Amino acid sequence: MNTRTDRPTHRWTDRWTDIHIDRQTDGNTDRQDRWTDSWTHRQMDTDRHTDGKRDRLTDGHTDRHTDRQINRQTEKHTDILADRLIDRQMVTLTDRMIDRQMDTPTDRLIDRLWTHRQTD
Repeated sequence: MNTRTDRPTHRWTDRWTDIHIDRQTDGNTDRQDRWTDSWTHRQMDTDRHTDGKRDRLTDGHTDRHTDRQINRQTEKHTDILADRLIDRQMVTLTDRMIDRQMDTPTDRLIDRLWTHRQTD
């Protein structure tokens, strides 16, 4: 009397269902864990890649920014120096021109006359 029909159907079904559920749960959990692990690894790889890229971008940006700043400072400094040099040259030229103009024969004559008057 050990045939399938002699056993209570619900007990066999319940046991089969429990086993099936256990297997499915284990399988799904394992699959879920594996998926989570692989996703986490992928995420870590992405983070590492992003960090590396960010570092490279930051370095490049910083270098470019620094170069621009140095260029601007150099240009400003050069401009200031050039302006000062031009100013000095202009002052010097102006002074020379005034000196030359003052040194005309008429001016010399006036200076001599003035000096004589002062001494008299």
